[in-house]
Amino acid sequence: ISTMWTDDTYMCLPFLARMAVLTGDKKYYDDILTQVKGFYERLWMEDQGLFSHVYFIDENTPNRIPWGRGNGWVLLALSEVLLLIPEDYEGRGKILDVFVRFAEGVLKHRDKDKGIWHQVVNNPDTYIEASGSAMFITALARGVRKGWIDASAKDDVHDAFKALLYHCVNENGDLYGVCKGSGCNMDEKYYADVATIVNDDHGVGIVMETCVEVMNMLGE
Repeated sequence: ISTMWTDDTYMCLPFLARMAVLTGDKKYYDDILTQVKGFYERLWMEDQGLFSHVYFIDENTPNRIPWGRGNGWVLLALSEVLLLIPEDYEGRGKILDVFVRFAEGVLKHRDKDKGIWHQVVNNPDTYIEASGSAMFITALARGVRKGWIDASAKDDVHDAFKALLYHCVNENGDLYGVCKGSGCNMDEKYYADVATIVNDDHGVGIVMETCVEVMNMLGE
């Protein structure tokens, strides 16, 4: 089965941005722009302000399920690209526009009671999930610090960070609520039923990065 996953954005976009910096070759920035447009065209859900997790190429259809970490990969990848791509690159505006639209959608879906995000981002009946939430917070903190999104989001980002620590990290530093490695499916229940693993590698590193980015945002 031929598929296109949101996860793929993180596996390619930051690499291409670094190749552009290393080589000075503009073709890598052009490739980033092509990739961003392609993912946006096939996976963006305008009515939700989120990305479908996967696009089934043979059927020409997205699954329209916004898996938490799958969306986290996208926002984090876009933020890494924006850190590296030149201000005067003609395609930067499109990439920034996608980041801003997506950041607005992500903030809209933050659980106001729990303070972070769910395994299926737009379904509050699914469990709160640590790795996707950490990716969101990291990218949003960068967005506030760099002026890509409005400074008014700073309090929401800080509150989400505190909620992540409260709900997902215990006094010994163990990390809870990280969805284990996932496949893809057209059924939302598949994602809702994926188990979490304590101190799973999908979450530990990004939570550490989240701490750094929030400190940078707060100027600490």
